[in-house]
Amino acid sequence: GSEALAAVPALIGLLADERLGVDAAFSLGTIGGEAPAVVDELIEAAGLGLPGARAWAVAALGLAGDERTIPVLLEALGSYDPDVRRQAAQALREIGTDDESVRGALRDALDDWAPSVRTQAAVTLAGLGERSSSLCSALAEAIEEGVAGWSVREALDEMGAEAAAVVPALLAAVERGRGMDRVHAIPSLVEVASEAVALPVVLRFLEDPNPAVRSAAAHAVGRFGRVPAAAIAALVRALEDPDTRVEYWATSVLHAVKPRDAGIRATLRAMARSTDPGKRVIAIDILGSIGEDRDALLAAMDDPFERVRFDAAYWIADLRERSERWVDALRRALADSSARVRREGAWGLSELGTDSAPAIPSLLEALRDDDRAVRNNAAYALGDTGCASESVVRALVRTLSDADGGAALSAARSLWVLEAEREAACARIVQSLRDDRYGEAALRYVRELGIDSSVPR
Repeated sequence: GSEALAAVPALIGLLADERLGVDAAFSLGTIGGEAPAVVDELIEAAGLGLPGARAWAVAALGLAGDERTIPVLLEALGSYDPDVRRQAAQALREIGTDDESVRGALRDALDDWAPSVRTQAAVTLAGLGERSSSLCSALAEAIEEGVAGWSVREALDEMGAEAAAVVPALLAAVERGRGMDRVHAIPSLVEVASEAVALPVVLRFLEDPNPAVRSAAAHAVGRFGRVPAAAIAALVRALEDPDTRVEYWATSVLHAVKPRDAGIRATLRAMARSTDPGKRVIAIDILGSIGEDRDALLAAMDDPFERVRFDAAYWIADLRERSERWVDALRRALADSSARVRREGAWGLSELGTDSAPAIPSLLEALRDDDRAVRNNAAYALGDTGCASESVVRALVRTLSDADGGAALSAARSLWVLEAEREAACARIVQSLRDDRYGEAALRYVRELGIDSSVPR
């Protein structure tokens, strides 16, 4: 807006500030993306020789993303200042114009005397689709010189197996023993090397003394196209790691992989009975994602730790087993001391449709819950039970006046679905159409339930 434009001169003045230059560049780039006139001022600033200012001005040009700046950025690639050259190479990546003049200048920069410039030129070329041997050599050199960071990882991720020539450098980086080298190299190795080469490395470093390295190895397991059984077993062991980062990545990958091996599931079931509530949470979350050990989920509904009960209720609701034991578990969830668990119970019953009818008394009681989301979910679920008894209709009509607009709207939707008190239900839906918070949901009900003709224009 006008206030942002008014701040541009001051921000340009801050580009030379050692501490605030990066923040000024980010702000100017953001403003320049919306206001072309600001880009013109940045182009002028990029041509100045003020110490420190030009590099951040060039960075701001990249963030602005205006192709008019490409000639200025190509010129900046020839600056005497390596920071300016590096920022120019990065800015060209931000803009993303795949032009031969751009590629040519970046290829020349692969021979720059400054490692940071060579590395950024290689990363930008990779982002533009370049897959040459000279590019792979530059990336390998960056890894060997220890200047490879997140940007090189991103480049190797983009190139995948086409960067196979870089594998020896990655292996060397892994063996050098410096923690950050390994943190960056291990995930990239999985992306560009064969499983036969990468898997032994990953398994070995899941046992590394450095928790950052173990975390990187756990994360890397998820990058295998099809996670090998040996890696899955190693991740299950990593769930016992004392470092929370390792535990997090092991959990995340196992959650995505959904291992169905009987031995692994037995280990997870045993973990669900651990004295450590954190381990029980992890086990229930993974078992829930697999969906086969349902007795463990039902048992977890009696866990003294709220987060375990919540995760169990979530997965019970998500799995939608149409059985008496499932309805009973969700009904118990509705009586839980935790509002989060009660919400999941009501939502899960709505997912079971008419099979949830035995839980109607519990749902009616939930309409009086102190938590508005519980009332909302319960009102919605009652419509899916298919029961339009006098007690259900009376309770839903009362909920039309609920202090929470969401619960009132869900009650109106349920009354319409049950073909009861439709005039009152329609009036509540019309009222909700004017509600900033619930208007969109009300409009969706109007369309989905086919009640357009009943809504006053």
